Amino acid sequence: MNYEQVMGVVREARAKGEIPCLCEASLCGAQLALVNLTGADLYSADLPEANLCGASLSGANLHNANLYKANLSRANLSEANLYNANLCDADLSQANLYKATLYKATLYNADLSGANLEGAYLEGAYLSRDNLSQANLEGAQGIWYRHGAGSRKDTLRAVIRYGGIEVTTGCFRGNLEEFRNAVMKHYTPGDSYYAEYLVAADQIEAWAQTQGV
Repeated sequence: MNYEQVMGVVREARAKGEIPCLCEASLCGAQLALVNLTGADLYSADLPEANLCGASLSGANLHNANLYKANLSRANLSEANLYNANLCDADLSQANLYKATLYKATLYNADLSGANLEGAYLEGAYLSRDNLSQANLEGAQGIWYRHGAGSRKDTLRAVIRYGGIEVTTGCFRGNLEEFRNAVMKHYTPGDSYYAEYLVAADQIEAWAQTQGV
């Protein structure tokens, strides 16, 4: 589908007072910058490398959508359903993800710099190697984070996945026990980073208990 076909579906649905349905639509590389898809149903839509820069996707259903390498910079995804969506290598810089559902979404190498994730649901999201610099995570659910941690001033974060805790920072990714073991292997008692990381591990454990883990 191209831009005109998409907009035709949207106009027809809205004229009937219905939700625009683009379920399983093939939109690879589609040029959809600034398009208004508010509330649209894009379940399992195929959108790799699509240009959705500045698009309005507020409240849209993107469950299982393939957004690999999609340009979603400055897009409005507030309250969108991105459950199990593929956002690998996607550009989400300065995107509005307020209260978006990102449960089990895959965000490997996604650029989330400057993104608004306030109140977003991130439990089970795959966040390793993502860019959370300057992202607003206030009130985000399912994630514990600290910017500027350790010697490399990385973002240290923990998410709840499949009833367990996954910790990521820099090149490290593993469970809480593996994180503590890595700290004790690479740092020595008396080292400020040794103490900082182990205190963070205790904080993550306490936070996970509040999440029912």
